[in-house]
Formats: sequence, structure tokens, C-alpha cells
Amino acid sequence: AGRGVAEPTARRVFEQVVAFSEFGFPKSHAAAFGLLAYQSDSREGLWGKAAAFALANEWDQAFPLYGKAVRLRTGVVSLRCDVARDLIRAGRLDEARMHLDEARLLEGENPPAEALRGWLALAAGQPKEALEHARQARTWGDWCDLAWIVEAHALKATGDAAGADQQFDVAVIAR
Repeated sequence: AGRGVAEPTARRVFEQVVAFSEFGFPKSHAAAFGLLAYQSDSREGLWGKAAAFALANEWDQAFPLYGKAVRLRTGVVSLRCDVARDLIRAGRLDEARMHLDEARLLEGENPPAEALRGWLALAAGQPKEALEHARQARTWGDWCDLAWIVEAHALKATGDAAGADQQFDVAVIAR
């Protein structure tokens, strides 16, 4: 009843606020949380969460989410490449190879997928095979930075340090 408002008006406003808080607020929050849960379980939402966990090296949380995203949408090459990249980073080479094989079935000439095959070969200690994959990836798409990087590392691993330096110069300085 302060601030110039009559007590009956103040009580009526207070009762309306209480009534809203008992009904409207929980209902609206439930709807909002339901929408967020639905959106975060979409393929894109799961993909993003998995990638964030992978960036933090939280492999045990990342790969189940990647798996769920792949099951929701199996035909996405870039998703397969992201999963393969993080599997390589985690040292899970056989699983990475499986995802790259799936990517090849979906799109035969994909430069990032081929460059990842090169990185996979490097991780498996096969620099000559890595070099072949990197060069093939550059044939399909010279814009693929990973192909340039893998090629330079493969050259260095085969003992061609000068070629690796030249490759780095072309990849970084000339482009």
C-alpha cells in the first residue's frame, strides 16, 4: 500500500504475480528447455557438442556423440571427416580408417578426406603412402591446406628435408 498504490490494488497485482509464477513461468521454462533439448539432439547439435569435447581431448564424451550424429545422418562426408580427424588425434587409427572408407563410398574425390588418409598413413608410420594420399588430395583440390601440411611432413619423414622446407614455403608463403 506504499508508493501511492491503494492496498486492494497492490494485493490484486501481488496475487496476479504469484498466480503467474505458479503457472506461466514453469510452463514457459519447460517449453524452452524442451526446445533446447530437441535442438541439441539434432545431428548438427550433436556434431557441435562432439567437436567441442574433442577439442578439449575429452574422447570418452566426444565419440559417443559423434556416433549418435552419424547414426542420425550417415551420408555426410564432412561429418565422417571430422570424426576421422579426431579419431586420428586420439590414436584410434582403425576406427578412423573405417570412417574414411565410408567417406570415400559417399564421395570418391574428396580432398579433405584424402588428406586425412595421408595423415592416417603418417600416424601409422607409412610416410610414402602418406605422400601419395597428400598428392592425390592436392590433385583433386589444391586449396586443401591439410594436403600441403601432410605432404611436407611425409617428405620430412622420408628424409627429404629440403623438399619439406620447399613444400612449406609454397604452402604458407606463396599462397
